[in-house]
Amino acid sequence: MRLVSDAISSILEAIESTLYFSDFFSDTVISGLLVTDTALLVGSTSAGIAYVSGERVKILVATSVTYEAIYDTYVDINSDGEFQYTAVENGEATPDVATDSIRLAKVICDATEITSVTDLRTINVAFSIASTIVKQGDALNAHSLAGTLTVGEYAVQLNASLSADGKYSGITCDGVIGYASAAFGELVYLATGDGRWEKTDADAEATAGDVELAMVISSGSSDGDGCVILKYGYIREDDWNWTSPGDTLYIDTATAGGMTATRPSGSSDIVRVVGYQQPDTNTILFDPSKSWVEIA
Repeated sequence: MRLVSDAISSILEAIESTLYFSDFFSDTVISGLLVTDTALLVGSTSAGIAYVSGERVKILVATSVTYEAIYDTYVDINSDGEFQYTAVENGEATPDVATDSIRLAKVICDATEITSVTDLRTINVAFSIASTIVKQGDALNAHSLAGTLTVGEYAVQLNASLSADGKYSGITCDGVIGYASAAFGELVYLATGDGRWEKTDADAEATAGDVELAMVISSGSSDGDGCVILKYGYIREDDWNWTSPGDTLYIDTATAGGMTATRPSGSSDIVRVVGYQQPDTNTILFDPSKSWVEIA
């Protein structure tokens, strides 16, 4: 099933971009499918949309059903859009979810009416693609998440083989830069005074020790402009030339905002690991340590 809405699925087909929702998320309710009690033993499940085993399921109208008296009934929906009802005596153990289904609710009935409905829907994400549609094999961009992203027993895989200078793959956030003409790949720390990102310097604890670290991805040209920083991940800068894959990198003492493969050794220098060299000499894994040592 297509990841995006029906309104733009034809556009994706036209540019031969095949994106599957199940590649990202599965077994979740997108909207609706809420079970409520109506009257006596009658309940209703609202219209809605879910993904079940990678299939997009759309229920167009509310569905009413009469539940069994003195039973707990578990309501599931399968990938064909069919509701499954499993009834057990009040208080008995919870039954397994029906085959190829997700669970929506538990309905408890006494002899005459529904006494309670427990919402058991999994509503993990709202996923949208904004203005940019990209071809298969390109980066998926201009997307956003609202709500909780549950990964489950899967991986969030970063790309360690970056395609060109200025590329990165990792976790970023917005900030405010604290100096002019900030450059991609510069090592920065969050200044405690004004909350701006400044260049690191291993000559002092205040600029390399007990501070939060990041790397510049992009920034305005002036002090006080907005910036994007990398908190963790792979980053490529073709001016780098690291020749020992797996070896550590440290905050530099000689160049503000720089890194070095040589452990600082001067008096009062700060020794703090910020990343690791990769097989590609222009790429590092930025993974700053929270521990540091000041040389006596």
